[in-house]
Amino acid sequence: MKMDEIFVNIGNAINQSIICECIDETNVERQILDYNSFYIIAFIENPISYGRPSLGFCINTSLSCDGMMKRYNLHTDVESNESTEIKF
Repeated sequence: MKMDEIFVNIGNAINQSIICECIDETNVERQILDYNSFYIIAFIENPISYGRPSLGFCINTSLSCDGMMKRYNLHTDVESNESTEIKF
């Protein structure tokens, strides 16, 4: 496997992991998310979590803000309380 293929595979794995986290933490189905709009905003050192890195990203959905809030407030997943700075 060539080095550029390895980097593409790593990037795809990171993207899929982030999308799965979005689904788990917001109760939004995969088909409602717009993968083409997904982008990473920043990597930062998080002082609240002892300096561990945090990732800021954006992904669009076809839901309205109210529809998104209703799904998020269901908290049906164990990880649904992990999002600390979610913006709608």
